[in-house]
Amino acid sequence: MTCAVMSRRHVFLITPKLYSLKSLDHGLKRFNRPILPLDMAASFCLGSPTTLTSKICRKCLNMSISFGYDKFLDNKGYPAITPPWGTLTAIDMNTGKHLWNRVLGEFKELSRKGIAPTGTENYGGPTVTAGGLLFIAATKDGMFRAFDKNTGKLLWETELPAAGYATPSTYEVNGKQYVVVACGGGKLGTKKGDSYVAFAL
Repeated sequence: MTCAVMSRRHVFLITPKLYSLKSLDHGLKRFNRPILPLDMAASFCLGSPTTLTSKICRKCLNMSISFGYDKFLDNKGYPAITPPWGTLTAIDMNTGKHLWNRVLGEFKELSRKGIAPTGTENYGGPTVTAGGLLFIAATKDGMFRAFDKNTGKLLWETELPAAGYATPSTYEVNGKQYVVVACGGGKLGTKKGDSYVAFAL
């Protein structure tokens, strides 16, 4: 059962795998509900100012408790911080030294205006081959890229049928090596997909 540990201004939503802090002032304004002091709501429900179940919270406050977080975006929907907004970094795990860092992803509409690639929010890791190629999709722009693992130089890129928010896999058939990535899309407002795309090396 999800429980909400209450204070006057905040609620800590606690589940076995999720710990989330939400401002009820923000939440109530967001859902256009009247603001009710939480200790009053708790007392009204259980006679206790400390704990409520999420079901009772929704009943008392007449609102849905939302999980996750709000992103800090500007009025055009871009991250409201200085780019880069997504990077790929190689780190020497023996020393902790950053070997190289590359911007990962671009907003094509910004690139058409002459703005250098900014990087995008990304979901998915890289796969590295024995020959020193690093493959990664992960970006909102729906591209699949290959880098030199030693230098970070971009060697190749292609557009996928939908964004590949997944870590690629590599395999061998009859002595030929391939790399494959799932193209599910759907995150970050991108189109959904249902394909796996494989490339021969």
